[in-house]
Amino acid sequence: KEIDFSGVYPDAAKAMALKLDELDNRFHSSLVSVKTKALGDDYGGACTVSRESVLRYLQSGDDTVLESHIVLNSDFLSSKEIIKADFQLNNRSPNNGVAHLAMVNEENMYISSLLHEYGHSVLSGAVNEFYLSNGGKNGIFMGARRLFRQYKGQLSAKKLEIQKVRDSFAGQPDGLRKGNEATQALWEEYNVLCISEYSYDSVGEFIAEAFCDYELSS
Repeated sequence: KEIDFSGVYPDAAKAMALKLDELDNRFHSSLVSVKTKALGDDYGGACTVSRESVLRYLQSGDDTVLESHIVLNSDFLSSKEIIKADFQLNNRSPNNGVAHLAMVNEENMYISSLLHEYGHSVLSGAVNEFYLSNGGKNGIFMGARRLFRQYKGQLSAKKLEIQKVRDSFAGQPDGLRKGNEATQALWEEYNVLCISEYSYDSVGEFIAEAFCDYELSS
């Protein structure tokens, strides 16, 4: 595996290297390289699968031929202060207890971006969606896709229930406050179900966020 943490805060680089060693012994991952570079303000990292290995997968049906490359945003990993600020922004809950990214333990803030991207290398959503659309079958991914649909259905149903309760107070004196108080317990139920806002985005992000949450959250 090619690893290059140039420009990364030393404590973060050490934590990520140690975690990669641990993960190597526990998971079948298609990961072949991890690098850092400035990616702008839009995202903390990316996991891409080489085109050549995707073609080999399409032809063989053997997912062990896949080769994934992780790039992490060095701008977000250059100092402890920047890492913590990004962690507080994305991995803590600004609204109704739901964070944008998985609410991992604070001691794991150095490695949360890496673990999310590593989750993609264990079971790629985009590649397997493409594989299935071309007639292939991957039972593990299909199972994850069923779970994702169930997950979205549960969250949507809970949101609808919350909205109905809130609407029942519409037009009443102080209705907004009453509605918010009446839905507080339902929001807590929603928060128990919801891994993160991002996990709702696609099967691939559901897999990566669930993996990150399981590995790094108590």
